Amino acid sequence: KAVTFIDWTKFDLTLENCVTTNFDLKISHQLDSDWHRLKPSTKQLVNDLRHLRQLFHYLLQYDCIAFWRLINNIKRMGAKSRNPSLWLLTPAADRLFKVAKERIYKIVSGKPTKDNPNPVGNIIPILEENPKW
Repeated sequence: KAVTFIDWTKFDLTLENCVTTNFDLKISHQLDSDWHRLKPSTKQLVNDLRHLRQLFHYLLQYDCIAFWRLINNIKRMGAKSRNPSLWLLTPAADRLFKVAKERIYKIVSGKPTKDNPNPVGNIIPILEENPKW
């Protein structure tokens, strides 16, 4: 008979522990015995946890351009995937993409005038500095 729950008593469930430890691996180990019985959506959620934890670490390690490229590649791969990650469809993911882009550049649009009713915006590079360790 399959177990329909995970034994959470072994885990200290805090936000810090979910991000800093291999929380996704602990969940995977709990589900190993029934992995073949899980729905694809459940497997996808476990993989999403892994990817989100890795993104958190990459945010601290990569410069702003490398991180922006990485998340855009993840977004592109998700669009092509048969089972896309559900977190990519959330407002938080939209905010992640927006803020990652704002760390690199911003677009300032000119004011319309009689001569130019639709001015073209100017790209102003921001290029946020890398954190010093």
